[in-house]
Amino acid sequence: GKGDLQLPVEFTMRLRGFDRRPVTQQTVWTFVRSGDEVLLADDRDREVDEETGWIPAPWDLAHIEVRRAGGILGVFDEDTSEHATYVMSDLADATAVVKRHLPAWSGRYVAYGTSDTTAIGAMSAMSVDNTAGVAFPVLAREGGPVAAYRFAVTPTVVGDVISRGLVFRHELVHVALASTDDRSPVWLAEGVAEYVARSTMPVDERRRIAAFQLSAATGRTLEPGRRFYTRDPGLSYNLAALVCDYLATTRGETVLWDLVRTFRTARSSSW
Repeated sequence: GKGDLQLPVEFTMRLRGFDRRPVTQQTVWTFVRSGDEVLLADDRDREVDEETGWIPAPWDLAHIEVRRAGGILGVFDEDTSEHATYVMSDLADATAVVKRHLPAWSGRYVAYGTSDTTAIGAMSAMSVDNTAGVAFPVLAREGGPVAAYRFAVTPTVVGDVISRGLVFRHELVHVALASTDDRSPVWLAEGVAEYVARSTMPVDERRRIAAFQLSAATGRTLEPGRRFYTRDPGLSYNLAALVCDYLATTRGETVLWDLVRTFRTARSSSW
């Protein structure tokens, strides 16, 4: 008849070798009549998307180019694909570094390097302009178990030869730790990621960088919660990096992973 027809559709997909289980998204498809034909007019519904918290993947937004190197799957678009070869090489180098610190990690993951920052904006606690990348869980279904951990970086990072290795190492620590640091205070979760990211530099150079970054800072409490990202996030990251680097350098790196484990298994969630 006249008007349109909306049908609920469960759209299920699985990236073989990367997702532990299939991922199902609740969608609503809209059909309309055109002459003697019925056409699919839309595969999204804004109200349903808001209810389910749907965050678009790159393939939901644009034509993509996919690269694979061993256990790394890189997703690019027309604006970032020119950097794909170099990015895949840098991802492999970053993976090797993170695995040295976290040898139990599989080293298999999916990374997004696309020009559309819709997903990053929806997941980051900071503005997109202040966000280099974000690691996130992919749920098998709404409220369901985690199928995989992935990460995305902004197009600025994709094209930045100097800093992207640092960002990749940082985000990959979050991917490797997965849910094990969910109960850690934010300064610890971000601090260990930043420590590993900077670990490729000699300790004297790390000290010089910390001295420069914190030269104008005054003493303050490390932020355990979301204020880490909203109350001078640059200072929060640099302080967290300094504290974790100090602990690892003076007491051995295992103290960091012991701290993460302690917060995960502690009966009290108090910091």
